[in-house]
Amino acid sequence: MHLICPQCKTDGITGGWSFITGQYRCANCGYVGSFVIEMDDENYHKFQEDQDDQKVEGKGD
Repeated sequence: MHLICPQCKTDGITGGWSFITGQYRCANCGYVGSFVIEMDDENYHKFQEDQDDQKVEGKGD
């Protein structure tokens, strides 16, 4: 299971204290909150491909 940050869309969510309090923290952008996106391996790989495609398309603008 992958936990995705809703703010920066990375797999940077860390646990520890957060699981006890219901708060999650993103190591990449510093997001702290109770909402995260959960994905299984198959959907996570599709999500990564979509994110990579969007980055490539964004460079042409």
